[in-house]
Amino acid sequence: MMDQRKIGIFIATCRKEKGLTQEQLGELLGVTNKSISKWETGKSLPDPSLYKPLCDILEINLIELFDGERIAEDKVVEKADQVIVGLVEDSHKYHTVHLIAKICSYLFTIFGIALIFLPSLISISQAGMLISISIGLFLLLSSISIKFYFWGKSHDKKIQYEGIGFCSGLTLLLVALKLTGNIDWSWLWVLSPIWGCASLLVLMLAVLFLAVYLKDKKDQRHKKEEK
Repeated sequence: MMDQRKIGIFIATCRKEKGLTQEQLGELLGVTNKSISKWETGKSLPDPSLYKPLCDILEINLIELFDGERIAEDKVVEKADQVIVGLVEDSHKYHTVHLIAKICSYLFTIFGIALIFLPSLISISQAGMLISISIGLFLLLSSISIKFYFWGKSHDKKIQYEGIGFCSGLTLLLVALKLTGNIDWSWLWVLSPIWGCASLLVLMLAVLFLAVYLKDKKDQRHKKEEK
């Protein structure tokens, strides 16, 4: 199993030996200094496409990178076997967790949609309708949060899913305080974080679609100019 923290310390050590700053190494690899910082602190690993360029710059081999230390020539084969076994184990664990997360995401989506449309199918009070729709939104946002998490892991980003997680957690806290009688707010205010998060998500999607539309228009204009 790869030790991200050990690998990060090794990358930092090799970078300093080469007299490079995080900004300089980032420029050579086409990434930001923040990405380099995340690697060196063990928060994430480089994208697989950067393994070889990184090794070439630091003058190390892939086995040394994955093991997180310099390896003597007579130990390379032994270490290579250990690293390969570790990579296979990590890959198996990741795919297992990913599969479970996908199943949970699909279930959250199904139950979320069901709860959102439940008030239109049966007669319930206004408070019950608000709670049902809000819980449905929470499940849908949880499903999206799971997808954002794995996307963030592979793209070295996390703010996209941390925002959703924060709003969901805050809503659960307020609901708990409301049910235990610690606050006497109306349900509209108690559930406001989840509604706000849903509104922001819709806004983000609208901006994304607008950006894609404008880019498509720009590409079409360039094609016409080339003709």
